[in-house]
Amino acid sequence: MAFVHLLVFDVRPKPSHANYAQLGGGTAIVLVDQSSQAAAEALARKLIDRQQWIVSRLRDAHPVDPDSLETDDLQQAFQQAKADGLAAIFQTWPRRLPNVAREH
Repeated sequence: MAFVHLLVFDVRPKPSHANYAQLGGGTAIVLVDQSSQAAAEALARKLIDRQQWIVSRLRDAHPVDPDSLETDDLQQAFQQAKADGLAAIFQTWPRRLPNVAREH
C-alpha cells in the first residue's frame, strides 16, 4: 500500500540556477506517493536536483493524512502527488546583501 509522504528540505540554489544571484535559499516541501519513506526521499531529492537546488538537510519526513493539510497549496500538492506521483512547493528567500556603510 502506497502512502503520500511529506518531506521538508532546507535547500540552496545551485550556481546553475537561473536566479542564483538573487536567491539566498529556501524550503522545499515535497509530497511523494510511495510505499517507503526511503523511496520517497530518493525521488524527492532527484526532483530538487532537477530544479537546480542543493539539499542542505532533510528537516522532516512522514506519511501524511490529507485531512491534516491546512492550506490550499498543500491540498493541491497532495492531489497532484496522488495523480502524478510527486509534487513540490518551493518557498524561497532573497540573498542578503552585505551592509554597506554610508557616508553622511
